[in-house]
Amino acid sequence: MFTLVPISFQGVLGLDGMLSPGIANNMGVGQAMAGMIKAGPVVGNVIVVMMILALLLAIIMAMDGSSRTLYPAQVDGWLPKYLARVNHAGAPTAAMWTDLGFNLILLSMSDYVFVPEFLWRRYVTDKGQFPGDMTEDLHLRPEPGVRTGAGYHSHLTVVADVVVIAISHWLAVLP
Repeated sequence: MFTLVPISFQGVLGLDGMLSPGIANNMGVGQAMAGMIKAGPVVGNVIVVMMILALLLAIIMAMDGSSRTLYPAQVDGWLPKYLARVNHAGAPTAAMWTDLGFNLILLSMSDYVFVPEFLWRRYVTDKGQFPGDMTEDLHLRPEPGVRTGAGYHSHLTVVADVVVIAISHWLAVLP
């Protein structure tokens, strides 16, 4: 499945379609997928929501799987005892928090790993100037048909998220 999507994109859109700004910056992927099946904008928005949910599910499953690997390793005596703590439903909460903390440390380190490489490339290799062929891909100038900025939509999304979380919490703690 994961190989069919890029192959179908390449086959349907061709090289020019793959390099178009909407596909290159990932903002038009849902609409392109809807276009492949000859569907309208509503289906395109449903596809975008499904892709976001799939990404969140992948992150959740990766975090859940690794924390559930830490727990049995502690039970076998390979890791510290505090990882054996579980909540009332049997979920290894201490392992989940440890996994989250470790992943946040790795994310914060990512900048420190790539900054020296960027500085070497920028100031030693390129002498402070980006090569011309690299600046073409950055889309620094306004392009026809490409809109930038989310406007009020990002704020509306945050408000909707808070409402969904509040309703979900309210429903989850009902007697």
